[in-house]
Amino acid sequence: GVSLGILFLVCVGWSFVGYRAGISRLQRQQGDALLEALNKKIEHFKEIGASITQLRSSEMPTTADYIRVYAQVEGPLAIWKQDVAEVKRMLAGVETITHGRLSEIFEFDRKAFTVADERCQLLEAEIEVVKQMSALPKAQQPNFWVNHFKPLVDQEALLDQKAHEIQESFKSQSTKK
Repeated sequence: GVSLGILFLVCVGWSFVGYRAGISRLQRQQGDALLEALNKKIEHFKEIGASITQLRSSEMPTTADYIRVYAQVEGPLAIWKQDVAEVKRMLAGVETITHGRLSEIFEFDRKAFTVADERCQLLEAEIEVVKQMSALPKAQQPNFWVNHFKPLVDQEALLDQKAHEIQESFKSQSTKK
């Protein structure tokens, strides 16, 4: 699928370049401090996202493998979800500092982090399904996986498509400028 971490970093990176235009010195100072904190948070977001991706790309031929891997994903996902919320809050802070004059610049960031939020919710649902599956007798687990986990994988494919469309839209907009 689309690497959401890369999508977010590309979008936010381009936004940082454009944010300074048309704001006062005090706003720039406040914005610069917030953007520095935002950069650090995004780096952390990227690291946690990479660790989740690495775990989830493990070989999982059996339901026992899914149970093992998703038990390991739960902790990093909670941190990642916090990072998403903090980044969204920081982006709103930049908009407040600039009195909304930069809404267009951060449009792609908001969209990208909305998808990240949806991804968090979906991963939480996957973890819950895997926990339920782990409580079942081994003989029932494969059918449970097909009926309950597989539909979530299909939803994930739709999120990947959405992220790809955001990325393509951002590329298209940034080449026009």
